[in-house]
Amino acid sequence: MVTASQAVEAGSAAVGTVNILLVHGANADGSGWRGVYEILKKDGYNVSVVQQ
Repeated sequence: MVTASQAVEAGSAAVGTVNILLVHGANADGSGWRGVYEILKKDGYNVSVVQQ
């Protein structure tokens, strides 16, 4: 059995790292997040944009 804390430790990035997932709304794609993505990356965040 794996506890929540063990699962977090096993799957965590470096301490202090923040991961952000940007998801677009209906009738759009992830390109609308480009400006936000670039700002967040510049500020040191790990950023992913979902494309569907």
